[in-house]
Amino acid sequence: MKNNKDVIPDTPVILPPGEYWIGDFLYANEKHWADIYKTVHTGNGFDYNGEIEIEGLKLWYHSSEIGDGCYQVLKNTLQNAKVPEGGFFENGGLFGIMPFQLMDGSDQGCLKGVTVSFSDDVKCFCKDGLFRFKSGKGELILNYIPDTLAIVVSALAELKELNVLEMLTQNEAGSVAKVIKNINSYYQLALTAIRDEYEDGGENSVKFYVKCHLRQLGQCFEKNDPKTFSIDLFLSKLRLSNISLYPEDDDQCVLFDYTISGVWTDHIIAVRFNTLGQVGCVSMES
Repeated sequence: MKNNKDVIPDTPVILPPGEYWIGDFLYANEKHWADIYKTVHTGNGFDYNGEIEIEGLKLWYHSSEIGDGCYQVLKNTLQNAKVPEGGFFENGGLFGIMPFQLMDGSDQGCLKGVTVSFSDDVKCFCKDGLFRFKSGKGELILNYIPDTLAIVVSALAELKELNVLEMLTQNEAGSVAKVIKNINSYYQLALTAIRDEYEDGGENSVKFYVKCHLRQLGQCFEKNDPKTFSIDLFLSKLRLSNISLYPEDDDQCVLFDYTISGVWTDHIIAVRFNTLGQVGCVSMES
């Protein structure tokens, strides 16, 4: 195994066309995991992120930096790339892309990652919490969600306790159980709804939220075009601050509150779901 010491952290790496697997390396290659892990902890250490070579095949990785969690899909226009339901789970500290030939069968069902055949070169890049894999006209963009969401899920799980459920009707208890089971799907739907709201042609609550916080959102503008606001970077800065359940209300039984990570504000973006798991509305609240 060797690494490319000329690669500067957070700079794009180009891999040749071919069949690749994208995900946490721990789930794909237990055979080489010890070698990869050792490479990260020696020499370049965690400051090194980039291209390495195993058995003559090039792959790219980046440390997750924050800890165990889940990568949610912000955008997927790669052809025939069926991403895992609920996102990409991360547990080994390294996330990236490796040639399919290097997989040892750890994730044959592609439940933790995705296998993609690229006919063009693959541009790999990680910046501001976003993982990007671009080839031709297609692109996969992932946003990292740290253990904060896991903590929220744990809190929701407490609703399974009998002393709570016995106070709910059978239908209401079913609504609560559905949220707990599909928490990652709700999270992804909420982010998609925020994006759709912003990209809508008219004035709306998300655009107003951005307008009210422009001074705090300097990092959300494209570096090569400072006047262009990036919805992808904005979504990567959002953090789930609260989940509220109203099982008695069919129209808004679940409420997700989002705020900007690292920024003090008394405003939130609220996404409401009905009992069918559909987004009812997106609003700015305080």
